[in-house]
Amino acid sequence: TRSFCYYYPRCVKCDEDHLSESCNKSKDSPARCALCSGEHTANYKGCPSYKKIIKKIVTTPPPVHTHDKVKSKAKTYVEATSSNSTNFNFEPISNILSQFVTQLLPHYPTNFTFIDTLKLITI
Repeated sequence: TRSFCYYYPRCVKCDEDHLSESCNKSKDSPARCALCSGEHTANYKGCPSYKKIIKKIVTTPPPVHTHDKVKSKAKTYVEATSSNSTNFNFEPISNILSQFVTQLLPHYPTNFTFIDTLKLITI
């Protein structure tokens, strides 16, 4: 837990801000829980706060993923690679940039360096 938790250490014996191994609490004095301040160690499984946390974790249903419920028909290799598949025809990026520059020209006539740079890209 020490590797994954970024909170300051809390002693499971006395509820102070130090590691448990460096605790100076005497064995005669009662323990103090870091979760509920009760007279038991923080790792006591009978702690009321611990039980609430565990109950919440156990009773919380897992998230529902709608994409898991929609099952598409699996294609065979032949079906997936056949020539009947839709052929996507994407417009070349130079055409898109050219249209972009054309739309910018009327709005930014003073910004010649920017527009000249865009023209060079589209050539």
